[in-house]
Amino acid sequence: MGCWEERCKDGGTFPWRIPMTHYIFAYDLEHADLCLKAAPVLVRWHERYEVPATFFLLGRVLEQRGKELRAILGDSPLFDLQSHTYSHRMLRDNRMHG
Repeated sequence: MGCWEERCKDGGTFPWRIPMTHYIFAYDLEHADLCLKAAPVLVRWHERYEVPATFFLLGRVLEQRGKELRAILGDSPLFDLQSHTYSHRMLRDNRMHG
């Protein structure tokens, strides 16, 4: 696999010549409104440099804004969507744990 500089779609160069295999981009998307605001920016960046990313989504966010997020992320092979619990409920607030 080439380096970022060799993979830029627009002919531009990236300042580092480090193999892509050294980078892992993962996003923990917890707040529905912030997800919708950030997702288009992240998608444009990843598509421009052809860099894959994994988006970890809360089940609650998928229920609230799943259709809108799917429309933004599309079916691109660059993006992997994964489940990341339902709500990030704090265990200390749970009656069973304290």
